[in-house]
Amino acid sequence: MALAIGSLLAAIAAPCGCVAAAPSATPNVLLIISDDQGFGDFGFTGNGLVQTPNLDRLAGGSAVYRNFCVAAACSPTRAALFTGRDHLLTGVWGVGDRAGLRDDEAP
Repeated sequence: MALAIGSLLAAIAAPCGCVAAAPSATPNVLLIISDDQGFGDFGFTGNGLVQTPNLDRLAGGSAVYRNFCVAAACSPTRAALFTGRDHLLTGVWGVGDRAGLRDDEAP
């Protein structure tokens, strides 16, 4: 599964010039996921009250997903991102005891 996600991200980043030009080079992919933060909670997205200088520098030299849609809670969002499927199809619809990923979805 990680290889599939890495390949997808590389395919998306390649047209942007974000991938090294050497044909044998493997792109470096860093995906940062944090709970309870919204789009406007960082300096690089326009928030003038919150200071995030390290993330601002990282975002300045990176490809940034600006239109990723999340689910209503953290676990369903991660399930959708890691499987590439709607969170309801993975069996993850909330957090806590009933947030288990179906066995056939695990890599």
